[in-house]
Amino acid sequence: MAKRKKNKRPGFEADANAKLISLIDILYIIRNRWKTGFFAGAAFALLFIYAVVSREDVYEAQASMIVELNSKNMMDIRRDDDTRVTNVNLLNTYMNTYVQRLKTRELAEAVVDSLSAEELQDFLMPYVVPESERPIDAEEPDSAGLMMKYALTVDRGEDDGSQLIRLVISHPNAAMAQRLANAYVDGFINYIASLRSTSTSEASDFLGRQVKLLRDELEEAETELQEFRWEHNLFTLQQDKGIVVERLRRLSDAETNASIRLLEAESRVEQIEKAQNDLDRLLEIPFIGGLTNINSIYNQLNELKRERQALDATYLKRHPRVLENEASQQSVSAALALSVEHACKQVESECSAIRFELSILDQKTSQAEQAVLDTERSLLVYKRQERSVENLHRMLDLLSTRYNETNIAQKIDLNNVRVLNRARLPSTSNALSRVQVLAGALFLGGVFLVGVPLGIELLDNRLSSFSDIEFYSGKPLLGDLRFFPKKDIRELSQAVLRNDEDLVESFRLIYTNLRLKNNLGEETLSILVTSSLPSEGKSVVSSNLAGIFSSHGYKVLLVDCDLRRSTLQSAFEKNNDLGLLSWYKEAVHLDDPTGDKELAMLLGIVAINGNLSLLPSGGTSSHATEVLGDRKVAKLFERLKAKYDVVIYDTAPVGLFSDATLVAEYADTCVFVARQYHATRSKVRNSISLMEHTNAAVLGVVFNGIKNVPAAVGYGNHSRNHYGAGYEKNRKKYKGYYDQAS
Repeated sequence: MAKRKKNKRPGFEADANAKLISLIDILYIIRNRWKTGFFAGAAFALLFIYAVVSREDVYEAQASMIVELNSKNMMDIRRDDDTRVTNVNLLNTYMNTYVQRLKTRELAEAVVDSLSAEELQDFLMPYVVPESERPIDAEEPDSAGLMMKYALTVDRGEDDGSQLIRLVISHPNAAMAQRLANAYVDGFINYIASLRSTSTSEASDFLGRQVKLLRDELEEAETELQEFRWEHNLFTLQQDKGIVVERLRRLSDAETNASIRLLEAESRVEQIEKAQNDLDRLLEIPFIGGLTNINSIYNQLNELKRERQALDATYLKRHPRVLENEASQQSVSAALALSVEHACKQVESECSAIRFELSILDQKTSQAEQAVLDTERSLLVYKRQERSVENLHRMLDLLSTRYNETNIAQKIDLNNVRVLNRARLPSTSNALSRVQVLAGALFLGGVFLVGVPLGIELLDNRLSSFSDIEFYSGKPLLGDLRFFPKKDIRELSQAVLRNDEDLVESFRLIYTNLRLKNNLGEETLSILVTSSLPSEGKSVVSSNLAGIFSSHGYKVLLVDCDLRRSTLQSAFEKNNDLGLLSWYKEAVHLDDPTGDKELAMLLGIVAINGNLSLLPSGGTSSHATEVLGDRKVAKLFERLKAKYDVVIYDTAPVGLFSDATLVAEYADTCVFVARQYHATRSKVRNSISLMEHTNAAVLGVVFNGIKNVPAAVGYGNHSRNHYGAGYEKNRKKYKGYYDQAS
């Protein structure tokens, strides 16, 4: 028989179009698996109802505060000289700082401390085991942590420019929710007032120390001035040196201003040192935290943190966007720290510059004094000391004034956070109504009723339909066989010989397709039958193919080449003592193992009917590849092909063993058997690909064991109209055929 050309796999474009399904197809999928979807939907709907009904009612108490921005001690971020975008960003930064402070553990602990023992037990009751039931060695519950995790919710108003802060406390006890909300509001206001008081107190202490030091210095300077006058007899003034005096006065004024600025700069340096490199405390210092570039960077950092919170709710920790956000936060945090450090260094640099300026002024004063005649040196020295005393007087007056203002500010309420609405006793809980629970359960059940069948169809990777056969194998469908669970292996294998109406017509159609694709009668034909996995029905197909060929007058030999698990002798109820393996063992010692005498003696070929004979396996062997690949076996098969019109080889599954690829050297073509819902699509494709590289390329596929006829036919009527078996894809006609046959 001339070698046929290997079939090419259809293009992906056509196959993809053949696999498209419509809305009607989806309805068919749901109809076929509605029970699974129904039970899954019912189970999850009941779980939803149980979870909602069994959940304890939670009451929400809401309080609100407003942040006033018109205090004289605060920077007014609504100034006209800034752009609107900058104003909004600064406001957001300022308000977000307050929101974050409300969420601090320190404030939560303060609120817990304000509760009485009975109130604390009422608060902890929904979250922890009662104290009387706890083991003796059990750790104390983290009340502050539980409050922050389960009870507290803080947010801002809906408008970006809003100065409103909302605080919500959730708790199963309505009175406790109200109590905690109001305690949080009061605690936060006291906390902010404490922060401002601490800052003002530190400034007052610093100014007090400076006033005391300056007063001591002034007393010492005045004493020295009096002693100098007595020592140099300067009780009467000399001629007025107007020009020199005016010049010295200006230099003195400059020194005074520089000295005051130096004290202010030193005060700033001391505040920076007290912050101890704490970024949050540094940002609270007005001359650092109030800088536009630092506020901008701090706002950018807060924006990234809020973005990170949104990303954490959507993506995993190693998602590229999460990693990018984390890197951005690190970069912005580093930039913020660098900007703060730069601002601190600027203060230090300013202090150094003022000192340098003072030194320059001092030098100029000295130069002016040197210009005075030597005779007036004593007078000039006196004047200088006198001016020094005057400067000390001015500095002392200024520092005393500032010190008094600071003390007064300590006693005045400068808190800019005000309570807008205190929490009221909540009257209703957030529990769902019966209608909402029923609607949610119905919706959830409907989602699973539709989603589960579609999900199963999407995830099921097994062959289920004719279109799967053609799409994933790239081969035509030769025929299909229904599943008959009540028929045993003997009835199935002898279906053609017994003229079984359930199966004989299907094999006649398979025979017709094989006849159309081969030149029967002109040359001998050898067919290899294999499958991907065991139990796909290849032996049944092999036996009935042999029977259908013999019924058409061909002399047929059925060869059992499945030396690992032979079944043909059982199917035809024959003895397996003699056969291919027994012949092979004896043929080793024969000079001509394929001679007529030895064949008659050792092969044990059994006649099934007038045209059909069976060559059993003659036993089983785990070394099947050594036997089937031997040259003696090759000569034997060549001899057998010369004696019969059709030789059919039943082989082991090619998806597990390589036996079929060896037998393919003696065959002309291959018939592949696939069972519905048995082998995966990739397994079938790989198995057929193996056979395509042999001499016996796959001619077509027999779809066996069809349990689900609608699934085999397909879900719609919009693709190709015919398959290899000649059945229309229309499920009604196909099902009608089987109904009529049965």
